[in-house]
Amino acid sequence: MWQDPRTSPPATLFFILSPTMGKLNIAHHKSYHPYRLDNIERVRRDETDAKRKQTEDVDRALAVVRSRLLV
Repeated sequence: MWQDPRTSPPATLFFILSPTMGKLNIAHHKSYHPYRLDNIERVRRDETDAKRKQTEDVDRALAVVRSRLLV
């Protein structure tokens, strides 16, 4: 049955007010599960590598600035 869009509620309102919407369940056997130990270790390793790389980039930039100031 056709409804007048001016009087019917928007379609997204159902998803906002729906009592059946629960938390997102990700199966533990999936490789992208956020609480798997290997994923936690990978995130920590990636964060450490990113921090080290950022420190190296800042040090490199400071060395360039210092060398230009001495010239």
